Amino acid sequence: DLYITRKINWTYWKKIENPILRGILGWLDALLFAMVALYFVNTYVFQNYQIPSSSLEKTLLVGDYLYVSKVSYGPRKPMTPIHLPFVQNTMPWGGKSYFTWPKWDFERIAGLGEVERGDIVVFNFPAGDTVASNYPASDIYSMAYYAGLQRVASGVVMDSLTEAQQVALYKKAYSEGMQVVRKSPAAYGELVTHPVDRRENYVKRCVAVAGDTLSIKDGLLYIDGKLTPDAPKVQHNYFIQTQGMTIPDALMTDLGISQEDRVRIDLNQGGMSQLALQLGLDKKHEGGALAPSLPRSTPVSCSLGIRVPKRTSRFTSAIATTCDWRTCAPLTATASVS
Repeated sequence: DLYITRKINWTYWKKIENPILRGILGWLDALLFAMVALYFVNTYVFQNYQIPSSSLEKTLLVGDYLYVSKVSYGPRKPMTPIHLPFVQNTMPWGGKSYFTWPKWDFERIAGLGEVERGDIVVFNFPAGDTVASNYPASDIYSMAYYAGLQRVASGVVMDSLTEAQQVALYKKAYSEGMQVVRKSPAAYGELVTHPVDRRENYVKRCVAVAGDTLSIKDGLLYIDGKLTPDAPKVQHNYFIQTQGMTIPDALMTDLGISQEDRVRIDLNQGGMSQLALQLGLDKKHEGGALAPSLPRSTPVSCSLGIRVPKRTSRFTSAIATTCDWRTCAPLTATASVS
């Protein structure tokens, strides 16, 4: 409007005689222009992000800043066009940083290319559509499972259950856990639902594209039946049990193990922690050390198989199975294209 239609005299402040007022309005004019320009650049060209978690550590570190191209795969038109810049969904002092009206439909502009295997991509976390206000970084579904398992699965040896019994147990845990979350606003806060473009941003590596058949067998990744080499500097999980000595943090740092990747299980707390049970460490030796319920000589083989659906305009969903080293249990996985 300033350069084409000129229906509004945006530069009226330049004719003000008071130099102090003219200077203040000049700074406000520059700030407004910068914010509008940044809005369009971040939406359609590129945007900066900060790494929130350690899942890509050794390739990208927690706290690293990224400049992410929007034109590579095609920019997405904003679904909530009126929002505060520089924040994703929550104001620094609390409350939503965006208005739910007007709300536009999902639409993506054609980009320069498509997502390929091995690409590191930024996307909106699919399960982040609903969060508890006291825990904005955690999705409500994981919290419900965790709360429910503490109520219905404490001390349960999963190996003693059939696959159908495990499915029923997880369904019951989710149902009861969700009731706990909904009925405990003092602990969890208000349940907040975010539109797709206001969900938390995740940074991950793409391992399969539309039409691929992905499978995990004994911890190894297969695409269309072929073993996929590990990514450079890939990390694995290890369980180390000492005879009471605590491994020094300095040693962990020297070994390149970040604080985010360290989890300690304190046996002095009594009982078996939920984390230990999830790792399959559901028994103890006579000396008190944690031990798996299966003999060490027992061969264990678990697999996960999923066919990546063809690309759709908005979202895709699929049925998959997830497993630990002891057993397999079915899981419904939904992935949003964002």
